[in-house]
Amino acid sequence: MDRIMRKYPSLVPTLCVGTHAPAAPRRERARTRSGRGKGWNRKAAPHFSSVHPELPGNAGPHEIARKYRCLSSVRSLHGRGREKRHRYFRVARLQLPGILGRTSFSWAAFAFTLIVLAGCSAGDVAVEAHGASDAPQAAAAPGGDSWPLFRGDSHASGVAASPLPEKLELLWTFSVKKGGFEASAVIADGVVYLGSVSGKFYALDLASGRALWEYPTELGFTASAAVRGGRVFVGDSNGRFHCLDAKTGKPLWHYDTDGEINSGANFHGDHVLVGSQDSNLYCLHAESGKLVWKYQSTNQIRCFPTIVGDRTLVAGCDGRLHVIELTHGKETADIDLEGPTGSTPAALGPLVFVGTEERTFFAVDWQQAKVVWRYANEDRGAPFRSSAAASQELVVVGSQDKRVHAFEPKTGRPLWSFPTRSRVDSSPVIVGDRVFVGSADGRIYALDAKTGKERWRFEAGGSVLASPAVAAGRLVLGTDAGDLYCFGKK
Repeated sequence: MDRIMRKYPSLVPTLCVGTHAPAAPRRERARTRSGRGKGWNRKAAPHFSSVHPELPGNAGPHEIARKYRCLSSVRSLHGRGREKRHRYFRVARLQLPGILGRTSFSWAAFAFTLIVLAGCSAGDVAVEAHGASDAPQAAAAPGGDSWPLFRGDSHASGVAASPLPEKLELLWTFSVKKGGFEASAVIADGVVYLGSVSGKFYALDLASGRALWEYPTELGFTASAAVRGGRVFVGDSNGRFHCLDAKTGKPLWHYDTDGEINSGANFHGDHVLVGSQDSNLYCLHAESGKLVWKYQSTNQIRCFPTIVGDRTLVAGCDGRLHVIELTHGKETADIDLEGPTGSTPAALGPLVFVGTEERTFFAVDWQQAKVVWRYANEDRGAPFRSSAAASQELVVVGSQDKRVHAFEPKTGRPLWSFPTRSRVDSSPVIVGDRVFVGSADGRIYALDAKTGKERWRFEAGGSVLASPAVAAGRLVLGTDAGDLYCFGKK
């Protein structure tokens, strides 16, 4: 449903971000913007009055939206039939000229209408080569030949080991006709892996962009994959966590959670970790998919579980940074972040860096469980949905204030900020003396790491919500318009 709303923005012109409130008894009645109690199906209405008593008892969805940026849970309109699921949707003011007008209607009928319009399967794909050979071959590897995890490594540093040429050239474009790419790509053994929101997961040759195999699912992917030991691990929007053979795409096992998976997976020993919107962090045997332990939070877990030593660091929609030991899944500390977040903590020694929906960016000493410094844009505050990249010289992060911000890691002293034309939800990657990042303005930028000045840009043609993957002298990044670009040197 959420995917269809994003695909057809003309049908849903006004959206508010999805959720951090726990489920509560349904209110007797929901009201529209005019307050007359029509237009919102009361079975699907947000229910906040009992959870948040500071709101008036007759608060409608837009009053709630203004108060909270991570919003309510509503009854999912889909599932696997054997159980009722809760999915976290965006609250929307629905205007359907030419279809339903502004009359009241049931959510089920609305969902059916959109599904008929959108379809459920991905369309044909196209690969356009730009001076690259069509034959599968190993890409040149000047250093750092893999990017197997979201943010590149288990620390979620967002720092590339591979250099990139000073002048990037477009090598190939892989395009899908339906859906787009919100997940970030991963790269291993000369192959690019990523899923689309239209329902298919792809393996592409890094050298040519040629599709090696594809794997269909019911709803699609917003989570990045993880690759290790000849296997690909990825969660989908229906809450299923898949393990696939990296060479063939053959499914090896799966594990079902009770909520959408936005979290990329991480590894510790023989185990794989993944979070879910059902509020659990799961630790599974990578070989068999059997549950080892699970840690239950009080709200959604959307971030990649950062691992440092024998601890995993998870920032959640409950507004806490959780420090969890990896043997039994027990929490050893938690730190107040003063607001919900789906961003991934970037670790640099004892410090982790993460921003929140409450417009604040934090540096936290996870060993001492205390905030070291924080930053809030006093002039133009906006949520941070980008995950930071952290090196010894700088910490850099995008914001919905349309800027890329850089800070001194130990003190939080602002080093520079770079303005784009729209929100920056893409997570930056540090490559030598440059920072690469995308923006919803449809551009991919290369910025000077010391000054923040623009050194290169590319007009991608669609909003860039995903984050760059950098390996073997190449940068791979997709857009919500369905184009995946590979840059390097011809």
